[in-house]
Amino acid sequence: MAKDYKSKTTAAFLALFGGIFGIHKFYLSDPGGGVFFLFLFFMTSKFFPVSMFLGVFDAFRLFSMTQEQFDNKYNRAAVRRGRRGGRKEPLSQRERRRAAESAKPKRRKVRSNPYKTSGIKKIENYELEDAVLDLENALKIDDQDPDIHYAMASAFSLLEKKDKAYEHLSLAVSYGYKTLDNILKDDNLAYLRIQPDFDELKNSGFTRTKTAKLEAPKQDLLQDDVLLSQLNKLAELRKRGLLSEKEFAQERKKLLRR
Repeated sequence: MAKDYKSKTTAAFLALFGGIFGIHKFYLSDPGGGVFFLFLFFMTSKFFPVSMFLGVFDAFRLFSMTQEQFDNKYNRAAVRRGRRGGRKEPLSQRERRRAAESAKPKRRKVRSNPYKTSGIKKIENYELEDAVLDLENALKIDDQDPDIHYAMASAFSLLEKKDKAYEHLSLAVSYGYKTLDNILKDDNLAYLRIQPDFDELKNSGFTRTKTAKLEAPKQDLLQDDVLLSQLNKLAELRKRGLLSEKEFAQERKKLLRR
């Protein structure tokens, strides 16, 4: 504690019992006020000691002050010097509140991201190249959103870009994507599930960005291979103008329901 740090309680009691002589003023480093109290005492002691009344008034005023108010008025310089010297001084209520708030763990702020919504919608409509562009813009707003990375993995899987799909799938899990069962059921990830190194990625908890080549696809993954082939044929018909956007969307939904 700083050498000249004043006690609120001490000052209040000095005002209550010695205020008639201005003792509390001298204690609070206000010698001018103390001299004034002494002058009043000598001038009015024969009739009514006004300084005694003022001392009692100052005592009640000091008792009613908060510690923060008292420090701001009488201990500002002492607290400042104590901080510069590395000494621990009593904290005000505001300082204690700030310290408590700074000690709380900070939560990641969720920001509004229209590109995320539009990108996911375009995947549903099989507008894959445009979906990737929107999702890349969404990552510029929040590059730690697991849902955006999962959507990117879905888009790249449908585009048959395995490495990119693996990369974003791993990032989605590392940033907190919890519904791992979806990875084993989601039709958009059918292309990834027929890859020879998918089992290795699954066994690692979907946390690696690079995987090694293993044996050929297993027979129980044939259904995913057929579904992907049918989806690619639909996309080709749409590209050649043989299917309208509405017809394409309807046929794709029928396939995914099987």
